[in-house]
Amino acid sequence: MKKYKFSINGSRFDVNIKSLSSNTAVVNCNGQDYEVDILETEKEKTSPKLITTEEKRTVSQVIPRSVQSNKTTVGSKSIKAPIPGVIIKILVNKGNEVKNGDVVAVMEAMKMENDILATGDGKIKSINVNEGDSVLEGGVIMELEN
Repeated sequence: MKKYKFSINGSRFDVNIKSLSSNTAVVNCNGQDYEVDILETEKEKTSPKLITTEEKRTVSQVIPRSVQSNKTTVGSKSIKAPIPGVIIKILVNKGNEVKNGDVVAVMEAMKMENDILATGDGKIKSINVNEGDSVLEGGVIMELEN
């Protein structure tokens, strides 16, 4: 598994983590195996990243939370993520006709599935994400054309 090199009070230690479970680990330290109890773990904090199919991101793809609105306007050209999450289903293809309020994708956020709705009538011009992509609040998921 993972290998580490430690120096403690001038002494060098080569440590290999051989196995890891929720409350125990088997480690090899300088050739000797030890079974250790894990008393506490701290989860790594990660932030979702906006993933796009375009090489360059535009300012309109990342909108500061302070100017976000929870409401979308009818006839809007962009379908945006209402909250940070992971796209788990894309229900339309490029060129499909959609009506305002149609479910176009499903996002998982905070262990719940959330429907992403079309923000107006039109044709899907572009799909900027793939299933499994993480998106930020306000990230452009799809674009519509009339």
